[in-house]
Amino acid sequence: MIKILVKIPRILFFMLTTILKLCRTIIFQMWLNNGARNFYASLSRTKRVIILCIVILSLIFWWPFSRTRSSDLLSPQKWLSATQRPLGVAEICIDSKLERFRKRAEGFDVMINHLPNLANEKPYLPFIGNGYIGVVLSSPSPLYLRQGRALSVPLHFYPVVEVSLEQNHEAAAFAVDLVQGVVHRIQCFNLGEACVVVEIVAYAHRRRPNFLVQELRIHNPLEEKILVELRQVGVSEWPGAVTHLHKINSGRAEEVEYTVTEGFLKIESGAGNISVVVANLKLPDTVEIKSSSTWNFNMVTAVRYGTPDIGRPMPSLDELRQQVNSDFADAMNIEPKMLRREHSNIWTALWSSGFGISYSLASGALNGDRINSTMYYILSNVPSPLFELNHRQIEVSQLEQFLYYPDHCYEGHHTLQNVKMWKDITNTDDLIVSVNTWLITLEKQGCGKMLKAGADGVLQAMILSYGAFRFTNNHLEFGTHPSDLHRDYFFRRINYGNDTHVNVSVKVGEDNRAVLYVSLDRSNRPYYACDAGCVDSPSKLSREVLTFPVKLTDPLTSILYITSDKEHMEELKHAIHVKEIAEAPAHEHHVMVLHKHGHNWGGLPMLFWGTIAALILVFHLFLFKLVYNEYCSGVEPKYPKHSRGRYV
Repeated sequence: MIKILVKIPRILFFMLTTILKLCRTIIFQMWLNNGARNFYASLSRTKRVIILCIVILSLIFWWPFSRTRSSDLLSPQKWLSATQRPLGVAEICIDSKLERFRKRAEGFDVMINHLPNLANEKPYLPFIGNGYIGVVLSSPSPLYLRQGRALSVPLHFYPVVEVSLEQNHEAAAFAVDLVQGVVHRIQCFNLGEACVVVEIVAYAHRRRPNFLVQELRIHNPLEEKILVELRQVGVSEWPGAVTHLHKINSGRAEEVEYTVTEGFLKIESGAGNISVVVANLKLPDTVEIKSSSTWNFNMVTAVRYGTPDIGRPMPSLDELRQQVNSDFADAMNIEPKMLRREHSNIWTALWSSGFGISYSLASGALNGDRINSTMYYILSNVPSPLFELNHRQIEVSQLEQFLYYPDHCYEGHHTLQNVKMWKDITNTDDLIVSVNTWLITLEKQGCGKMLKAGADGVLQAMILSYGAFRFTNNHLEFGTHPSDLHRDYFFRRINYGNDTHVNVSVKVGEDNRAVLYVSLDRSNRPYYACDAGCVDSPSKLSREVLTFPVKLTDPLTSILYITSDKEHMEELKHAIHVKEIAEAPAHEHHVMVLHKHGHNWGGLPMLFWGTIAALILVFHLFLFKLVYNEYCSGVEPKYPKHSRGRYV
């Protein structure tokens, strides 16, 4: 519906432009025939009125467009949508391969980018990471190691595999699967009427954080064999690094060759040097793929590094080499499908809690695509110690305490309207700045303990910050100001203890007033809730959704309180001292219209726009007929125009 409304002004613009061009041509011909001086005198009053109407209507029609983005209207590139670009065989192939991601992309679970980006396509960084290592898939990218809060230290090792076929047209795209934590890079090479399809599925393993995995799949649909070139830069300009070739026997192959590169990396921040060892499966330079067949290859890179931590000596290269060889042997004995499933299950478990927001058409509004992609980038820079191997049960139990029983998180103003938190992330510099900004903000606003739980804690802290939810010793409170609740919000599975998940929704009704909906996803004890001021009796929560009005108090207090201690909640109203309490006023109409329609004109039905378009079309056809009859019909006037009556 929105796309149709957007196209109606363009269609009307084209119609009017065509008619004006035709009228201009006719008038110009008369100008040449009659002469500029006699032209105006030769026009009758009717003709002058018609020309004047055309000029006035043109100005009226052009005025609203000239006040807005007239440069966009005049640019043909702005009229072309992604589907109207010139399509070759390779481009059609890419679109067909991306089709399986379209539905999930509409829900902002997958981010799609073509290489290069299409017109009006938002750029996303195809980054994969697990808080220990990371890499960008769109170009030859170095490995990034963790230093401080982010994966900010580039290593002089380039693990990304590049596939090429000489003298063939290529189309490429990537899809960042936020939920499963993988990036799909797809290439289509045009060979006649068919396409060779290359797909690389890359991820930094969550459970085994030392592994970077690239699954290569090349399909040859031709009736003849092809030769494909494979390239991996590997070590480049790494001073003092040494590389050795190793062989290993695995359960899936008799013998596998891999390289081990070791050396020291200097940290520019002055933190000293770190020791690094990288094991990398040896990649063939070329691959011959038979006709109508598919070639699969699982490219594994294992990384171990140590930093000079306080109180612990930095591990030696010998220790790291032994560890990385052991890691590599384990990877060779795990099926690729199992390796990816192990990784994706952890990412899916991370997203069991989440946040949703109604889509806004207002200019510059924050929507689900920006929120989901930002959360993915932040989580990609944070480890998951609750799921990683080689963590003792005692350590895991302690981390769970940080996650399920936070201390005064989150204490600041809600982050949804903070522009600094939602900047575009199109390169690694943007990524590092965004990660540091978010983690510092959460840490300084009372979420320091929760962040120690890793990615799970960071996700919970970010969700709390969206609504200014705050844990105290005895309850959880919702601290967003009622005037900020002019869009629908959905807070899913907020952790409250290790066995309780709370769902909170905000929905704006037809009267432009926000209403709260609260339920428990699961719980191990009774929980209660009350609205602002806690004047009314506590309501017991369950899986059934309870409704609470949004109230405004003087002085300002939170709009919702949740606790398992009923007595605490009954006493809370005596501790919340308010002079006045009333239902929050309705939001202004123009604000709601702006979110729904992207402008302040209001939403008009299609019948209205269709009627307006039909009237304009009929009027201009009638106008064209009048002009045509006057100048192009070819019928001579009954009386010569220069003859006039004379007295004899």
